[in-house]
Amino acid sequence: MIKRIGQKIIAGILMAVLIAGSLNGISGYAEDNTLSEKEQREEMSFQGENPVTAENYREVDAKGNVNQAKEERGIVEEDISFYAATPQIVNFNTKSSGQTTDYTEEETGVAGYTYGPYAADAAYLGKTSSGKVRFMLAGVIGTVNASEVQIVNKSSAKSLSYYYVSNNRLYHKIATNINNADSGSTLDNGPAPSYLKKGVNYYSYDGHYFYTESNFGNMIDDYNNKTRSHSVNPNNPFYNYFQYLPLRSQSGYNESSFNTLLNNKVTSTSKMCNTGDDFVKNQNTYGANALLMAGIAANESAWGTSNIAKTKNNLFGLNAVDSSPGQSANYFESVSQCIKEYGEKWLSKEYLNPQNWKHYGAFLGNKASGMNVKYASDPYWGEKAAAMAWLLDGNGGNKDAYKYTIGIKDTIYPSNVVNVRKESTTSSTAFYKTKKNANCSFLILDKNPVNKFYKIQSEPVLNSGRTGINSSSGVYNFSNMYAYLSSDYLKIVSEGKNNNVKPTPNPKEPAVTVPGEVKNALTYTSHVANIGWESSVKNGEQSGTTGLEYAMEGFKIQTNGISNLGVRYSAHVAGDGWQNWVQNGQLAGTTGQKKSIEALKIELTGSKSDSYDIHYRVFVEGKGWQKYVSNGETAGTTGESRHIEAIQIILIEKIKDIQISGVAKNTLTYTTNVDGLGWLGTSENGEQSGTVEMQKALTGIKIQISGISGLGVEYSTHIPNVGWQGYVTDGKESNATGNKKQLEAIKIRLTGSQASQYDIYYRTHVQNYGWLGWAKNGQEAGTQEYGYRMEAIQIVLQKKGESAPGPVGNAFMRKPTSVNYSTHIENVGWQNTVSNGSTSGTEGKKLRMEAIKISLSAKEYAGGVQYSSHVQNVGWQAWEENGELSGTSGEKKRMEAIKIKLTGEMSQKYDIYYRVHAQQYGWLGWAKNGQEAGTQGYGYRLEAIQIQLVKKGGNAPGSTSNSFVKKPLTVGYSTHAQDYGWQTERYNGETNGTIGKSKRLEALKISLYQKECSGNIEYSTHVQGYGWQNWKKNGEISGTIGESKRLEAVQIRLTGDVQKQYDIYYRVHIQDYGWLNWAKNGEKAGSEGKSKRMEAIEIRLVKKGDKAPTGTGKAFIK
Repeated sequence: MIKRIGQKIIAGILMAVLIAGSLNGISGYAEDNTLSEKEQREEMSFQGENPVTAENYREVDAKGNVNQAKEERGIVEEDISFYAATPQIVNFNTKSSGQTTDYTEEETGVAGYTYGPYAADAAYLGKTSSGKVRFMLAGVIGTVNASEVQIVNKSSAKSLSYYYVSNNRLYHKIATNINNADSGSTLDNGPAPSYLKKGVNYYSYDGHYFYTESNFGNMIDDYNNKTRSHSVNPNNPFYNYFQYLPLRSQSGYNESSFNTLLNNKVTSTSKMCNTGDDFVKNQNTYGANALLMAGIAANESAWGTSNIAKTKNNLFGLNAVDSSPGQSANYFESVSQCIKEYGEKWLSKEYLNPQNWKHYGAFLGNKASGMNVKYASDPYWGEKAAAMAWLLDGNGGNKDAYKYTIGIKDTIYPSNVVNVRKESTTSSTAFYKTKKNANCSFLILDKNPVNKFYKIQSEPVLNSGRTGINSSSGVYNFSNMYAYLSSDYLKIVSEGKNNNVKPTPNPKEPAVTVPGEVKNALTYTSHVANIGWESSVKNGEQSGTTGLEYAMEGFKIQTNGISNLGVRYSAHVAGDGWQNWVQNGQLAGTTGQKKSIEALKIELTGSKSDSYDIHYRVFVEGKGWQKYVSNGETAGTTGESRHIEAIQIILIEKIKDIQISGVAKNTLTYTTNVDGLGWLGTSENGEQSGTVEMQKALTGIKIQISGISGLGVEYSTHIPNVGWQGYVTDGKESNATGNKKQLEAIKIRLTGSQASQYDIYYRTHVQNYGWLGWAKNGQEAGTQEYGYRMEAIQIVLQKKGESAPGPVGNAFMRKPTSVNYSTHIENVGWQNTVSNGSTSGTEGKKLRMEAIKISLSAKEYAGGVQYSSHVQNVGWQAWEENGELSGTSGEKKRMEAIKIKLTGEMSQKYDIYYRVHAQQYGWLGWAKNGQEAGTQGYGYRLEAIQIQLVKKGGNAPGSTSNSFVKKPLTVGYSTHAQDYGWQTERYNGETNGTIGKSKRLEALKISLYQKECSGNIEYSTHVQGYGWQNWKKNGEISGTIGESKRLEAVQIRLTGDVQKQYDIYYRVHIQDYGWLNWAKNGEKAGSEGKSKRMEAIEIRLVKKGDKAPTGTGKAFIK
């Protein structure tokens, strides 16, 4: 977006300073809003967060897609010196690319800026006494120099911004060029209010009050009169919920569900893929709503696909200036770092902080108020980010929509500057004062005012004692950071779902499905503040609550039904620290003392403890669900004063630990990331990591060797549809990527000077196979190309030469390479995909093949498959590859031939054979490796195809003769005859025209077909009254049409390589003479100066040296 404060408008700055200074004398005001000299310089030079360029100018469609768009100026060509028609609009799209337009808000004196190609039209409200143009745009009434805009009659604009209702949702169609009705963005504003009807276009330049077409002029009057009496909703303004929801709010999605929500929208290559954890965690730390941050990122980075996002991990286009967006934009080490810094610095410390000059409200907003005022020159930047939020939340079941109560200060016109106070009294300390701007939004925590004050969520970070603003920190605590604002100045425009009702917890986390034999083997219960003891839950279920911020104070755990298996556990209690271990149903923690548990540890006991794993995770105040830990590891936090609210425990059976002699057990440690569970706790040498009989994929692994100098480890994992990843070392993560997020194979090898003294063995538990054999020292283990998930792994480090831990056969299974293809058939559509020599298409049904897709699966080597189709009236198309469509779909054009070849290493290891079933011929012979198969020049359709991979040098699947039939070079010609018009095209010596009917030829077209070499055919005609015309070529018209002019003579010649291989012969039938003799290669045929019409023509191609046509007499008469 173009984001620029404008040029150095000193008057606007001074006005802001005077206003702020005048407010300082109001009783109880604690903070000075006057800009320092340094801040004034910053504001005057500020160019926004991400100015637009031709590269990043984009539009948004109704489905939330962010598309690259062509920027156009939209000046209306009319006499702008006289305006007889009313009403009128202001056209802002009048400047060259990249140039913003500065304005001044009329009531507040605040300097603003906009960019015409994002929103071209504004309401025209007249002129000031100094000649400046008054307008309403995106909620702001401002004045602008008349030379920078264009005043246009509404009737002269082909496109205006308007609102409409579709499928019960309200959409805003934004005009970006008033000369082009097809240009612009379409933004989803959420559910449509009941007073707006389907089939009606509504107009609004503030986004809150709507006017019909017939009331457009009354809308202008209302804006000038500071009322909205002529709108369809004069007493019920509309506020787009996500556009006006303060960012100091919390999304209802947790890390996992938000990650899923984002990944279902973006592709695996998007920089927003797998960022749900980051958005939610930074929301909980820095107090910026995760859904709204993601909406901003989606708008700014085109859902994580922009160049700056891809090359600099910059989702928000931060510091990308006009002159060099790619070079100047901030670079971040990771997307996680970008989201963190954005939440902490740009949002919490700046745009959401009233002590910062960028603050005009802690919500997205528009040009009247909110982040949009300073953040973006796009007047509808906030609305676009909100549209992304609507899309994501809709996909997630509308969990966040209308969750909170929202109040608005000044719904029509900037009027009031209001104290935001520490407590609900007029004598209480004022944290800060609001700006005068209209439509300022606040999150109301209790809709029932106390002493005529609403309790609101604080915009700024407050200090630990809630005595003032802490601008040096971005860390935000939703529970302790609140303030009060007089109810006299707020209008509630959206009532939240959960305000002022008995709090209800979030739904319990889905239970982890465990095998039936251990379902009842573990039970546990929690003692929760304000609730007491909860009912006992079973293995894999949640105990405790989330969403209420109620602390767990005690818990009990019990194993059942498995002899020689017990459990012990310990709690870290606030103010007390770690308690002693207790076991088998005893209390850990406290009851009746109001002491919260901050951390805990659980481990199994008894002789069967090495045949089971216990995994557990906790929900931590302000952080949410943490990753799973295992077997005595610590879950929760210490030293942070954060209580645990809930716990989830999983007891599962595992393969028995392998006992290793000569190597300490903790020398080798490893952990796996399990789908739906996250990172499990640490396993040690010889133990199982992962799960069995739970159908859960491993999605990542970390392996570490410690304690042996000169010995390290590196490992590589194989991912479906991705392949082998690069090796990582010593505890780094090797994670699944792509759409199918699972590991399917692994290689592990030792490194360092001591590597030769040890062996590392490993085996995998794989879907549909179970435990495979043992691999070692870099060998492959698992499966490849079957799409089977790895579910668990066991790793053993032992001294060189010792026996393998178990059988070493069948450690790795690989599916052979397959060629897969599908054809699009006339009247049938796409057929099911077939493979390896099977027939795709039809036989005996006379149905044309129209398109094909070919791909390789289970590739053993690098490379792919490419293919090109010869299509009716098109010829050979460009090469497509790896599943892309070749041919046409929906155009009713036949495929006539095809070429297929392998690329990369695949082409060195395999031949690819293919044959086609062609009209009139049936099955032709087998072609291979890019050869042509089918027919060309006959207009015969392909009807079916077979494709097969053969190891390099192997025998063909069948006969390779006659795989391609091509029609020889042909000359075609058509004539335009008196009273008949264009005649059917004739070929190779056939007569075109009339004989014995006294009809003149008036025009001629000649073409070559099935050219085997370069060159053209050219021709010139002698026309009545004009003489010889310029040479034409390849189907162009020579002669005249509609002028009743006769052709009298013709010359025809070949060029290029065609001329070297062929002669062109031609003769004409003329008035009173009949057929003349044959001319060739550019000679004249016909008559000149005799006023004799050409009536017919014959043309023949003859190969050099072949027999020429013969005749008598002259070919040309003059």
